[in-house]
Amino acid sequence: FNKWIPYWNIGYRWKGDPKDFNYNNIWESTLGLEYEFNRDLTLGTTYYWQQKVSKFTQNAHETSVYANYFLNNGNKVNFYVFTGHNNASANWGSGLLFIHFF
Repeated sequence: FNKWIPYWNIGYRWKGDPKDFNYNNIWESTLGLEYEFNRDLTLGTTYYWQQKVSKFTQNAHETSVYANYFLNNGNKVNFYVFTGHNNASANWGSGLLFIHFF
């Protein structure tokens, strides 16, 4: 879609059970839209959903915005901020990732 990149990921996670806990295996999904400003810079937003891990929790819902900056052909930096939409997610957070491609 020209410079717009829509995406959808879906996955299934097998959770281990530590002593005295019983976690559910879960489905999770991310729906996102990214815009490529130029070869080096992309900005995007995602909505993340995760099935509840136990009968005592809720499904997780989060929204994030991010920026990717490609330093060169093998390295990029990703900065993101997110907010959770219920008690199963953090109220907010942010991060900085340095990513190397092989």
